[in-house]
Amino acid sequence: MEEPGLFSALVVPEDLLAATGGAAWVAAMVEVEVAYLGALADCGQAPPAAAQALAAWWADPERPGWDLFDPVRLGRLGANAANPVVPLVAALRRACPGAADWLHRGATSQDVLDSALVLVAHRAGRLVRQRLAALAAGLAEWARHGQEVLLVGRTLLQPALPTTWAWKAAGWLDGVHQADEWLREALGATGVQLGGAVGTLAALGTEGPRVLDAFASRLGLPAPPVPWHGARQRPARLAAALAGVAGTAAKVAGDLALLQQAEVGEITDRPDPAPARPGSDPSEPAQPEEARRGGSSAMPQKRNPVDAVAARVAATRAAALVPVVLASLPGEQERAAGAWQAEWAALAELLGLAGAAAEHAASAVAHAQPQPAAMARHLDAGGAGLLAEGVTLALQARLGRERAAAVMARALGKAPADPPGKRLDDHCREPGRDPVAEALAADPEVAEVLGPEELRALLDPRRALGSAATWVARVLDRQATWPWPAPMDPPAEDRGTGQDEEVLQARPVDRPSREEPEDP
Repeated sequence: MEEPGLFSALVVPEDLLAATGGAAWVAAMVEVEVAYLGALADCGQAPPAAAQALAAWWADPERPGWDLFDPVRLGRLGANAANPVVPLVAALRRACPGAADWLHRGATSQDVLDSALVLVAHRAGRLVRQRLAALAAGLAEWARHGQEVLLVGRTLLQPALPTTWAWKAAGWLDGVHQADEWLREALGATGVQLGGAVGTLAALGTEGPRVLDAFASRLGLPAPPVPWHGARQRPARLAAALAGVAGTAAKVAGDLALLQQAEVGEITDRPDPAPARPGSDPSEPAQPEEARRGGSSAMPQKRNPVDAVAARVAATRAAALVPVVLASLPGEQERAAGAWQAEWAALAELLGLAGAAAEHAASAVAHAQPQPAAMARHLDAGGAGLLAEGVTLALQARLGRERAAAVMARALGKAPADPPGKRLDDHCREPGRDPVAEALAADPEVAEVLGPEELRALLDPRRALGSAATWVARVLDRQATWPWPAPMDPPAEDRGTGQDEEVLQARPVDRPSREEPEDP
């Protein structure tokens, strides 16, 4: 992803912009050249003095000639070769004359760019996974403490059956686990690329495999069994995994936004002020719409679901970038003319967008306050109609399918129609009455096969939860041993409100540090 701009800065965290921007790519390409020359020296293919000279220049804080490595400059100069490696190698020879004669020997531009891509992906990928870990931690808190809170499950956006807040959160958490697994596997399968002109490393004679292993070792990256310059499955898999991360995170944030709608009210947003944005002047008073999360330029009453919006933006853009990378799969012969080159910017942006979606979803969870009272109202409003499945199955076992269906149709026909504009918490039945339950209790065919106690049990939402508790336990067991990376920051202090819903509130997760990473 290029340096921060108006629209990227709205969504993507600064550290990910830096980790995937032009400066990070240039540094990674130089690091590849340093490691490659070191590997040549390790294997007797270059004089150790040349490798030492280049390594010393790279380690020098002053780095004489570093002005030659400006990303925009290299990009402009690279237009003549359709890649920035040609001017980068020229700049290295000028900056470090002691290594000039041995730089890049036996390698090709694609080796440098592909290996730099892998470096950038592994470093930025860790930032993405740290944000997924923060999201998972918040969801796990809900899953641990939401077993006793029931709410209406919704399919096709309509009320379906009762479920628990714990299982809802655990379902989201299971999706996060899967997305992280995709990303870990994609990164683990993406090692260095070193093949020379056509993948044979002919310039190194029979020493190619040794140099490849030494090169990978110096970079701390996996060594593939063979060069993959013409087989673009690895970048394609990485692109799909990153888009999967973004979509998974957007699913969580989007569901929370739906529950936050005023007509639903099962989630409210923490009323704390919006964090100061980087680059803002602390001495300048914030405008009212800037002083709180979700502010509107026109409607002071609005509390917009800003994290859900940002996560959806990131996921939508990420999904659109995957076809760019997939288009390189049928690239021509040993090196594609255009398809491979299109991967660079797309993958860099995908890394930033995946991390952005995960960060905003984690923030949405951290700011969300579940409202069990509203959940209970909606469950009560649905009444026996929400439990029709269990009653129908019990009747089928005694009356047969057709008679049971007819009984349920009669009972459900007693439910009043929804008037236009009905709110979910507006009871469409008289307080204390449930027409569907009353119709079932009064039906002689029901009375013939179901006693009052059995019918009451079938109409108890807590007895209609199936295996929800088991599923929650399984997901939490996985979370307890999941190989998450270490967090970027110490755990944030709990900002619980002390209200009745405290046990349901995810522990707030502060936004990750946005300091620029150190040079690699």
